[in-house]
Amino acid sequence: MRCCSSSGLPASCSCSAGVIFEMTAGAAVFVSGGAFVPVPAAHLAGAAAGLAVGLAQAGSKLRGMCHS
Repeated sequence: MRCCSSSGLPASCSCSAGVIFEMTAGAAVFVSGGAFVPVPAAHLAGAAAGLAVGLAQAGSKLRGMCHS
């Protein structure tokens, strides 16, 4: 059984690139104009939450494999 996959790699790379751009340029990647203010910390919080959920799910699958 394969435990790890590279399918999330392009998504995590593009998310990281977007956050780095927003932090260095002070502008959003896909939105411009108006009273919009980019908040790169929100992307970092979302990435951390997604990582935590993914690790928790992977851990529960591994624990299930060890007890069978």
